[in-house]
Amino acid sequence: APLASIAGLDPSSVRRLLTSKTANPTTDKAFRLMAAMGIGLEATLPAGERVELVPASPAQARTAASAA
Repeated sequence: APLASIAGLDPSSVRRLLTSKTANPTTDKAFRLMAAMGIGLEATLPAGERVELVPASPAQARTAASAA
């Protein structure tokens, strides 16, 4: 439940996503879980610009989520 709380998701939803062989999370849920686990995600655009899609720390993710 702490992971779900940090990610701002329902605990049963997180449990299903982490245990189901057929889980198909939305991008939003996947990004929230990654941020809650401290996993950052960055993309490089064709022009070479780097864009942070998921902050690397849960604290940054909570700040970004509360600002949205």
